[in-house]
Amino acid sequence: MLKSHKKYICLFSTITMLSLSCTPAFAATKNESVYVEMDSSGSVNKITVSNHLETNGDKTVKDKSDLENITNLKGDVTPKKDGDILTWDANGEDVFYQGSSKKELPVETKITYYLNDKEIKPEELGGKSGNLKISIAQKNNQCTEKEINGENKTIYAPYYTLSILPFNADCISNVKVSEAGHLISDGKRQVVVGVLLPGMDKNLEGYDDIKTYDTIEIQGTIKDFEMPSIYLGTSTELPDLSTAEGLDKLNGMNSDVDALVDASKKLLDGANTLSEGEKTYSSKMKEFENGLSTFMNGIDSALKGLDSAAGGVNTLHDGSKSLSSNAEVFVQKGQSLINGADTQLGAISALKGGISSITSTLPDSLPQKQALLGVIAKMGELEKGATAYTSGVKEYVAAAGKLKDGINQVTAGVEKLQTGLGGLNGGKTQLVDGKKKLLDASSALTSASGELSKGADTLAKGMSQFHNDGILKMESSLKDTMDKINSLTDLGKEITDYGKSLNNFSGNYEENTSKVNFIAKTKPITNDNKKENDKKESKKVTVKDSSDENSSVFDKVISFIKEKLS
Repeated sequence: MLKSHKKYICLFSTITMLSLSCTPAFAATKNESVYVEMDSSGSVNKITVSNHLETNGDKTVKDKSDLENITNLKGDVTPKKDGDILTWDANGEDVFYQGSSKKELPVETKITYYLNDKEIKPEELGGKSGNLKISIAQKNNQCTEKEINGENKTIYAPYYTLSILPFNADCISNVKVSEAGHLISDGKRQVVVGVLLPGMDKNLEGYDDIKTYDTIEIQGTIKDFEMPSIYLGTSTELPDLSTAEGLDKLNGMNSDVDALVDASKKLLDGANTLSEGEKTYSSKMKEFENGLSTFMNGIDSALKGLDSAAGGVNTLHDGSKSLSSNAEVFVQKGQSLINGADTQLGAISALKGGISSITSTLPDSLPQKQALLGVIAKMGELEKGATAYTSGVKEYVAAAGKLKDGINQVTAGVEKLQTGLGGLNGGKTQLVDGKKKLLDASSALTSASGELSKGADTLAKGMSQFHNDGILKMESSLKDTMDKINSLTDLGKEITDYGKSLNNFSGNYEENTSKVNFIAKTKPITNDNKKENDKKESKKVTVKDSSDENSSVFDKVISFIKEKLS
């Protein structure tokens, strides 16, 4: 049993070494270890504090301590006391001393045992069989008031506890551990390692995505139960949250989102302008249709009789001139529509690429990433609609060009009629051909105009919905998330700073730096029946030191602790 205790003490020395970091040189550096002996339920029986003063070569070093029964662990020198100020004649050597304390611990521990779903006293558990549950709950009794983002908040000290519960595999099976812990086994011995952060759940109220635990539960099937001591190592050394990887990228997201919203607004304005232009075009199209009707009537009049040829030709000439002017306007407007449509299509593609670029930087667990992926899909549909719309505009311009050619051809025929009735037959044939082309082009232009109107209206409505329901909601959601992250960062800094201030248990001289760790050990649960049997068998069996055989499981424990602290 003594070798087993040494094994766990070595393990907790490893924990202590892992939790300490380099500190600048002052008058002295104080490393304080608070050893707590508990009963099996977690009640404190005895507190012994060991202090290591790194003197940095100074001959005399001062410390502050409220310990009782102070003893020099490495020498005969006793300190000079002035109240709670201790002065050590160190002669350049480090000072190691210990004492006892009756102070309340900052973290309270309660261990409860259940056998077959009924609570049982630990002293009655030895040698029992059945279904066992062990609950280790910690309560943080140290807190302070801090102002964070303009609000007063109670901050609990950031104590974290590494708990180690060793079991003999012969005594327990089917071990299950709650989320706060992890089971490590090598077949002969099973060790439950847990991480508790008592009070941290209160610090993180409102941050439901972050889970912390102040309780660990272990369940298993036991037979002739016994259990070595439980070990609990407590410290306040937390990582600095302000340097967490990725926060710099998140901070840059606000400007990216603002740029995205600005681009979306410009795209929406462009779609509305395009829609208004299409309405103007539709109005001019009606004028064009009226002129075309007049023009066609003129052609019919000219073809019905040569008696009224002169008057009909003059009317036809006036109609063709007017129609030619309108057709030129439509061709020019159509080219402007093509340029506008190409610009919109390019803007949609660029915006889609920008959203995709932002999405690729987000973690898969972030809910807004799924919203952005939905926006990208909608952008794809919008891009297809804009492409179809651009194609319709180009078809319209091509039809308008053909119409213009037909009008010019008709006009040429009219001018020939005007130059002399001698060439009337040739002009008449040309006029008939031109009328046919004009009717065909007019039909195509009317069809393209209808599609153009629908496309422009759909594009404007789609862009409005995309901007309002997609971009603006995404902006609001992302900015809410950023505000929450910034708030959490500020909270984390306050918690970390508070933890750094809790650097001692028994006191510290103002010029010294200090660190403190708490190591607690419970009373083991023994099987008295097995003890009697072991005494009888000890005369027959040579006991083999199993420390080497157990080394693998301790290596796994240390590896687990390093992983949690890294």
